[in-house]
Amino acid sequence: MPGQRLLIAVIGLLVIFCYIPGAAAGYKIVIDKSTNQLKLYNDERVVKTFPVATGKNPSLTPEGKFTIASKIVNPYYSKLRIPGGSPQNPLGIRWLGLNLGGGGQYGIHGTNNPSSIGKYASAGCIRMNNKDVVWLYDTVPLGTPVEIYRSGEKKNTAEKQKTPEFRIDPELPGDLKTALKNGMIVPEQWGAGAGK
Repeated sequence: MPGQRLLIAVIGLLVIFCYIPGAAAGYKIVIDKSTNQLKLYNDERVVKTFPVATGKNPSLTPEGKFTIASKIVNPYYSKLRIPGGSPQNPLGIRWLGLNLGGGGQYGIHGTNNPSSIGKYASAGCIRMNNKDVVWLYDTVPLGTPVEIYRSGEKKNTAEKQKTPEFRIDPELPGDLKTALKNGMIVPEQWGAGAGK
């Protein structure tokens, strides 16, 4: 029995490592919600860029680092009970599910509404033209890393956190210079509490 448990554990580890070929292949999907673009990288080199649709408002499409956890041809749309492959199916003809929500809640998928591509139109998923999602589906394996972010958000955050510059007079005593450099004394024009 102990030998059998060890064998099962080893087989389990092999299955796990075989399940993550995307990372080993060097593929990475990066989605910028600010530009509604999906870029596929292979070994840090952009392979292809696609227009996409993201959430109707920024909070609908999740941000962060994920992986492709499921791949489905002609996905079933359970909300309205539309069978896979139907021209009325808003998921289009391919589904690449993110590991957030087990692979069935958020995903990169096709669409039955190609005019929505490039816009903020979805309920949270990333929509692609059907021909583009078929190419992506055929190219990336399960386990491929996915990063979703807003480039404008990062830029604005950096600008907001920029500290005003000031010059410390070399004639000041050393301990006062140190206090200013360490933010212990705040110049009056910054206002009370601005250095905290």
